[in-house]
Amino acid sequence: MARRFYEQVSVEETAEGHIIRLDEHKLMTPAKNLLALPYARLAEAVAAEWRQVDGDIISSDMPMSRLVYTALDRVSETYDATAQAFASYGETDLLCYRATHPDALLQRQDEIWTPYLDWVKSSYGVSLQIGAGIAPIKQLQSSIEILTRVAKGGEGVEPNPLRLTGLAHGAGLLGSAVLALHMEAGEAETENIWRAAFLDEFFQFEQWGDDSEAMARLDGLKREIQTLSDYFSLFFS
Repeated sequence: MARRFYEQVSVEETAEGHIIRLDEHKLMTPAKNLLALPYARLAEAVAAEWRQVDGDIISSDMPMSRLVYTALDRVSETYDATAQAFASYGETDLLCYRATHPDALLQRQDEIWTPYLDWVKSSYGVSLQIGAGIAPIKQLQSSIEILTRVAKGGEGVEPNPLRLTGLAHGAGLLGSAVLALHMEAGEAETENIWRAAFLDEFFQFEQWGDDSEAMARLDGLKREIQTLSDYFSLFFS
């Protein structure tokens, strides 16, 4: 584990983008790519993580940096495959798999989850089918193809691995491509996304009481969701 070796952290706008300097050294990714970003605010957020290092450099304490590394080192090299992987979450999207009982849980799922499915249909033309139980749901191939195009940014749009990294991370974190897209659109509070993604767990808490270990896990996931929400909000120059 490396220790802090620098005194000053600065952000500099260059022809390559917004770069971060640790003293006179340009910050590089683990794969030795120059960390150059098109968004000043995102670069400042990454720089802030490096300023906060006190002693050991611990990657788990630097979530913005890790997302950026993933985008520049991995997603930029596997863009189409990552978009397809994101779209595949539409085939098993959390919001489509409803409980068979009790009625109170079914009603809760319908009240909270269905508006998100309505949103993705009206916003992108993605129509996902709903089923009960755990049996696989056969989704329309056209819907999965639309999700793939949306993940890529649309026809004629310059690839944006930073955005796609956020979507892919969100889909995995939430078990839902739909919720990830809703987060990216900035149309929901972290609390609402968190409770939608883990609706079944919260329902069980209501029935049987809180589980401190499970609640601690959910609190950690809420922090990850908030980080991702912050990450999406920084996609402006």
